[in-house]
Amino acid sequence: MNATDDTTIYKVVRQQRSTSRHLTSCLLHEGRKLTSPEEISYGWAKHFETLATPINDQRYDNSYLKQATEDLNHLK
Repeated sequence: MNATDDTTIYKVVRQQRSTSRHLTSCLLHEGRKLTSPEEISYGWAKHFETLATPINDQRYDNSYLKQATEDLNHLK
């Protein structure tokens, strides 16, 4: 490697390790643009709530659901 490559690598590593926070300025949730910090927090909360809530949908693979349920029961 040459000095330019080393400089680039160190620069990228330093940027990735920086403690600066990259905040989201807007979030699109259910077709609505959320822009205030409170709205964005609410949008993320609803998103993860939806992910954590089981639903019955015929488009899903029932054999996979059965296997995942059995795997979960073995972990308990």
